[in-house]
Amino acid sequence: MDTKDDFLKNIQNEMNEVFKSQDPEFLDIVFEIEGKKLYADKLRLSVISSTFKTMLSARWNSKNNEPIEITNRKFEDFKEFLAFIYSGDINITNDNILNVLDMAEYYHIDHLKCLFFKSQDPEFLDTVFEIEGKKLYADKLRLAVISSTFKTMLSARWNSKNNEPIEITNRKFEDFKKFLAFLYSGEINITNDNLLNVLDMAEYYHIDHLKCLCDQILSKTEITFSNIFELIKISNKYSLIQLRQPL
Repeated sequence: MDTKDDFLKNIQNEMNEVFKSQDPEFLDIVFEIEGKKLYADKLRLSVISSTFKTMLSARWNSKNNEPIEITNRKFEDFKEFLAFIYSGDINITNDNILNVLDMAEYYHIDHLKCLFFKSQDPEFLDTVFEIEGKKLYADKLRLAVISSTFKTMLSARWNSKNNEPIEITNRKFEDFKKFLAFLYSGEINITNDNLLNVLDMAEYYHIDHLKCLCDQILSKTEITFSNIFELIKISNKYSLIQLRQPL
């Protein structure tokens, strides 16, 4: 008997085959790139990408099937990108990496952005950190865009070929890895063991959204005589609005 995962994978495989067929009978939206057409379905694109949802909303109940012209992409890159949305696989090369990253950002495909970090491939990731004797790779551009602290830290290396590891001495490897992964995926597993370390990194690197997540978790802590003074100290140190309210 197939498991739930098998069932979902079979559906994904079937959807991928439909996309590869490029059959307008089943695919209800058409893009035109460099004079060539690519077919897809509105529902899948809208569910996966808020940008596609906005782009396609006016056509939802419309019979208008005029091609949507995409003027700022290469046909092969856009085809690879759409194929990823159906299959979960993509062929990333030195020639298309920047275009793929830009599309992942523009269309809000967080899983694709995360793949670059998970690969830990120095061919694509141009910055290396060393924590507790272990290396973590990331890309300067993404870190600098998201964090003013990283921007300052990496500015001297922007046009440099110096790729010596940046040593991070005051963090645990696993915590820093989860923190960097959050910058790519928007997801993080916050536990009682890493909460304060994650909060401290969010504060230090000016990642406000992550800081708010930590604040929200801390605000749900049961306040007792034994922890109230520690919670007040944390609230004041990091200016935590939600935690401060019940104190």
